[in-house]
Amino acid sequence: MMIRDSSGRKVRALRVFYLAIKNMKELAEFIIKKSTIGYKKDDTLWVITIPAISSDSAKQFMREASIAAGIPNDQLKFVLEPEAAALYCKDRLMADTVPVGFKYIIADLGGGTTDICVHETVADDKLIEIYRATGKPVGGSSVDKEFEKFMGDLIGEIVWTEFSSEYPSVHVRFMNEFQVKKKHFTLDKDAITLRTDTALIDLIKTRTGKTFHRIIRNSVYADKVGYSPSYDEFVIYREVMEQFFTPSVNSITEKIRKVLENCRESNIQTILLVGGYSESPYLKERVETEFNDLRVIFSVNSRLAVLNGAVMMGWNPNHIIQRRSRYTYGFSVMCPFVDGKHPNYLRYIQDGKVWCCKVFVKLIEKGQLLEYGQTFKHKGDNTAISQELKHKERYTAVYRSTKKCPEYCTEEHGCNLIGNIIKYPPPEGWPDYWVGESCLIVGETEFTVKDINLTTGKEYMTRLDFL
Repeated sequence: MMIRDSSGRKVRALRVFYLAIKNMKELAEFIIKKSTIGYKKDDTLWVITIPAISSDSAKQFMREASIAAGIPNDQLKFVLEPEAAALYCKDRLMADTVPVGFKYIIADLGGGTTDICVHETVADDKLIEIYRATGKPVGGSSVDKEFEKFMGDLIGEIVWTEFSSEYPSVHVRFMNEFQVKKKHFTLDKDAITLRTDTALIDLIKTRTGKTFHRIIRNSVYADKVGYSPSYDEFVIYREVMEQFFTPSVNSITEKIRKVLENCRESNIQTILLVGGYSESPYLKERVETEFNDLRVIFSVNSRLAVLNGAVMMGWNPNHIIQRRSRYTYGFSVMCPFVDGKHPNYLRYIQDGKVWCCKVFVKLIEKGQLLEYGQTFKHKGDNTAISQELKHKERYTAVYRSTKKCPEYCTEEHGCNLIGNIIKYPPPEGWPDYWVGESCLIVGETEFTVKDINLTTGKEYMTRLDFL
């Protein structure tokens, strides 16, 4: 996968991520070595947080980037960000007030993503996810994008793009100031003021032949923004500022409302907001106004809630004992073909018999509660009568589906292949007949697949390859 840098050049995404992780890893080791006597690399567990919105392939991508950065696979742990935040806040904010059976919404509002899920407290200070984690690609950075879109509308997309590419340091400084001001914007604040650099003002005059002041006067924003040439100040009034927040805030409140509707019988009375974006006074006020019949709790150190919770989960990994599956998972198998029942395009002849291939055998259903270490099994018969099949590799194919009960491993049934175990024949070839057992094992954030030849006892195991 390729991504573009700020100048438009293509770079391998894996390289960018592994270099970033490598830099953080080396910095952490440097600090630990300076403050710890007898530090050993084998003593370190590296915990990386991932949004609930992350796909299976995104998780594998992060694992491969981390391994490339020098983190051993057996010393690497992923935790879901809303779960880490929930653990920290439950321990710090609600420790004395949370009885067993207490249910609440936790909304992790970060810079780029919003993760929302519902937890229920159970005995031994543990949590159950009663509504599966859902994520949306909106957050604090959405406000910045709306502001940049506005600047493109105001002075022209070409001018704004040239400003950001030709004067990157000035552009970054301008955006940083906007980010600081947006963090203090409230419902009753009349306006914010930004300093404008001469590089931007001169570029506008050169490319448009008009002053910034004149462009504003002739635009639809004439009474909504202002500019003072004497002080180099750009004033944005409340109506426009609210427009920057509206898409992300509406998306967040809409998602919370949907969660409440889906969990009507759970009698949820509390919403817990964490993450950097939740520190926005404007966002807080909007959420409190939209859900004035519920208790809305804010963490004092919202942006650190995920980080602190991740450390806690590193020490005690089994706080979240049950999670909801985001997909239906199963194996692709063959069964005897039945005319009128099975589709002809899946008809397959092997060893002189007619089979229906790509039959979906469901092991896990979408929305099902899963526990760490839980194993799902499927036992099946295998044959290799012809000499050609005796020396041919075999595959255990794992599929997932967005549907609850798919019949076949095809696109029409919402299925896509997520992984294979490749099994190579022994030197003498496969036997005529043997019994195999395929297992899907639940990890903390990933699955492991194991295939056992019950006739010979040979085992094959792998993490699923989602890339």
